[in-house]
This record gives sequence, structure tokens and C-alpha cells, in this order.
Amino acid sequence: MIKKIAKENIKYFLILLLLIVFFCIFQKLNGFQLLQPIDKYIENIFQNKMSRNFTNLVSFTSDFVGIYTLILIIVCMIFKFRNKFYLIVQTMCYIFTLGTLVITKNIVCRVRPRLEDFAIIDQYSFPSGHTLTAFVGYFFLAYILSLKSDKKTKIAYYVIASILVMTVAFTRLYLNVHYFTDILGSLLFGTLILKVLINIVEKNYKRKLVWKED
Repeated sequence: MIKKIAKENIKYFLILLLLIVFFCIFQKLNGFQLLQPIDKYIENIFQNKMSRNFTNLVSFTSDFVGIYTLILIIVCMIFKFRNKFYLIVQTMCYIFTLGTLVITKNIVCRVRPRLEDFAIIDQYSFPSGHTLTAFVGYFFLAYILSLKSDKKTKIAYYVIASILVMTVAFTRLYLNVHYFTDILGSLLFGTLILKVLINIVEKNYKRKLVWKED
């Protein structure tokens, strides 16, 4: 199965690898400095409107929506539908996303704009882990749920996913723990990862993902 999946998605894996190499070289050549005016402009918009109470709320929202809510929804769906194939595809989703995130962060090594005020696990900024995880997680979840849904319901799932991802992206920019270009990078990587995951489901698991309550 692993060989089959690798063969079916080889072009996407190569594109992903090339993207990581590109951004590594881009960082080494100080390419992100060229994008600094954009990052600085967005940073100033948020920093001019910061307040301590709102910052605490945004910090909580960032983790709650970006990580805990997504995990809670997935766990609830696993217990509700009891479909082993759903567990398989969601496991692949997290492994692939976190693997890409860790590799890219530690190869590109772009330092965060703000380190002193928050208990941040790592010092590297590109791409945004919260945004990438939320983008892939919520949109992949919307795709899975839409497999057996009508058109209006499908649209509703994707609209909700979009709102949640934008909320997470907003919190990372407001807290100034990521640059705007980190967010864009997350969306770029996320789109490619999502394409691979959907391709895997379409070719291997789609007919098996039938929601039946026991």
C-alpha cells in the first residue's frame, strides 16, 4: 500500500521537496528580506490595535481553534462512526502534515518576529504550524464529511473550514509570532498536502469511507 501511494503521488512529493529546497535557498540568499515591506505593513496594522486583555483572548483562541478543537472533532468522529478507514486517513493526514512542518522549519530556519513574550516550543517561523495544521485538518475534514453530503451541505462545511482557518491565521499575525509570508507559505504547503491526501482517499479509501452508526 505504501509503495502504491508513493507511486501515485510521486509528482506531488517531488514538488513538495522542491518547495522545501527552494525556500531553504531563498532564506540563505536573504530572500525573505525582499518581502519585509509586506510583512512590516501587516505587522503594523495589528500592532497598532493590540491590547493586553484582547491579546490573552487571542492567544487562547489560537491554540483552542488551531489545535484542540480540531483534535476533539476528529476524536468524536472516530467514536461516533467507528470506521477504521477514517482513523487511517486522519492518521496519515497528521503524520504527513507534521512531518512536512518539522522538516521545513528546521531546514529553512527562519527566526520568529517575536520570541520573548510567549512560551513558544520552537524558535522557527516558516511556515506557521498552527495555520498549516488548521488548513489541512479542517479542509480535509470538510472533504471527508462532504463525501456523503448534498451540495448545500458541502458548501457549508467548506465555509466553516475557511472561517476557522482564517481565525487561526488572524491570531498568529495578531500575536506577532509569525510573519504574513509565513501564513502564505502555510497555505501553499497546505494546498499541496491536501491534494496528496485527497488523491490517496479518491484512489484507495473513498468507497470504504461510508458513515454507519452502530
